Amino acid sequence: SSYWGSGADVVHYAYLSQRYSAIAREHTQQGLNAERGTQLELERQRLQLALRENKLASVQQQGKWVEAQIASLTTQTDRGLVMTLGDVLFDTGEAELQNSANRTVLKIVQFLQLNPKRRVRVEGYTDNTGGEQ
Repeated sequence: SSYWGSGADVVHYAYLSQRYSAIAREHTQQGLNAERGTQLELERQRLQLALRENKLASVQQQGKWVEAQIASLTTQTDRGLVMTLGDVLFDTGEAELQNSANRTVLKIVQFLQLNPKRRVRVEGYTDNTGGEQ
């Protein structure tokens, strides 16, 4: 025979060969996992960008809708811009706003957010019902 070694050497070299093959497979898998991780990170960034763009478009659309709603409530007069909000924000004899008045107050808030330099004067009327407070 041309081999110089014992049967134990053959077993040892076979074991080393198997281990080197396993290391090579793990190294290849590690590279594939790193590449997949990079792809997933790029996909995550793409999705985050798409989400931000959609949120921005939604906010812009909502802003246009709010502006249209406010424009429908306003009239230019010699006193300036008059916004008519409706009436009956208080129950008779009460000084607290009704819950339904929140939408009306929100319209004022939105108008002021869109027009931060505007000066505002709120006018209204009351009845003579209720106690003095």
